[in-house]
Amino acid sequence: MIFQTAYDEFAIRAFDENACDFLLKPFDLERFNRALKRTLARPRSDLQGLEKQLGHLEKISVK
Repeated sequence: MIFQTAYDEFAIRAFDENACDFLLKPFDLERFNRALKRTLARPRSDLQGLEKQLGHLEKISVK
């Protein structure tokens, strides 16, 4: 999971929740791509645990 917000005080909590990365607004495409690569590089087992935690979501929107 990649958290994104304009409030840096949420960064520590995001990583406490096993975030793959944290994007502080405003961010550019290069920073987004680094976050995405970091997320996709995580072991599949890490992502499966996340799927269980977020199983109630039907979709996640990305602009």
